[in-house]
This record gives sequence, C-alpha cells and structure tokens, in this order.
Amino acid sequence: MSMPLFIAIILVMSVLSLYLVARERAFRHVHVDDLLEKLAPINFDALENLMSNETTQFIQRHAPATQHRSLERERTAIAIEYVRGISKNAKLMARIGELASTSPDPAIANEGHELSTASLHLRLFTMRTLFRLYLRWMIPLFQDDFEPVSSSYRSVLAKASGFREK
Repeated sequence: MSMPLFIAIILVMSVLSLYLVARERAFRHVHVDDLLEKLAPINFDALENLMSNETTQFIQRHAPATQHRSLERERTAIAIEYVRGISKNAKLMARIGELASTSPDPAIANEGHELSTASLHLRLFTMRTLFRLYLRWMIPLFQDDFEPVSSSYRSVLAKASGFREK
C-alpha cells in the first residue's frame, strides 16, 4: 500500500520539477520591453477617487441610505478590479527585476534586485488591500485608508520604467 503512494509522490514531484524548469526556460527568452508592454494601464486619478474618504463622505451626505450602500458596493467592486490590476502588474515588475538582477553590470543587477523586492512588497500590500476591500464590499460602512496603494504602485512603476532605457 505504501509503495504505490511513494511512487505517486515521486511522480508528482518529477512532473512539478519539469514544469518549473520549462517555465523558467520560457521566461529566460523574455525581454524587459515585452514585459513593460504587458503592464495594464492604471488610471490613478480614478483609483484615488474611488478610494478616497472625501468621496465616501460626499455620498453619505447626498445619497439616500439605500442608494448609499449600493453605490459604496459598486465603488468598492471597481476598486477591487484596479487593485487586482496593480497586483498583476507588480508580478510583471518582479519578473523585470529578476531579469535585470542577472545582468553582468553590478549597478543594473542591484537595481533589479531592488525592483524585485519592491514589487513583492507591493504584491503583499495589494493582497492586504484586497482583503480590506472585500470586507468593505460586504460591510459598506467599513472605512479604511486605501490611498497608499496608488503611491506605492507609482514608485515601483517608476523603478520598472527605468529599465526601458537600459
């Protein structure tokens, strides 16, 4: 009974390692400019407006209670899509950083490592923000400060865009 289980585990691990090797080889031939072109555009003004407490307070003052809740849910659902886009872009920027960190030039390799680290931190930040947004979607009266997502994304995007010139 344990021998077939052992063979199955070895087989699954072999397939997984082959998949990871193939995936890594596929990414080796990707160019930084190709990855930069895949970045989804993010409308910062719209995102900041969706997530601002001032807009929430304006809606609270001017909309009836039933309409206020539905508007808050709608705003939150749109903000969730923006933050998902930022998370996907952060994944691409982490890959750009990984590619740059393999550069023979130590300065570019260091900048690539910094970009990878900042991108991974941004992804973790977006996960936390998504959790809070889902909470806000379920409980429209839940308030939080969501604006740092936009500023964090802008700084990481500026680092990634710097590799276009290099």
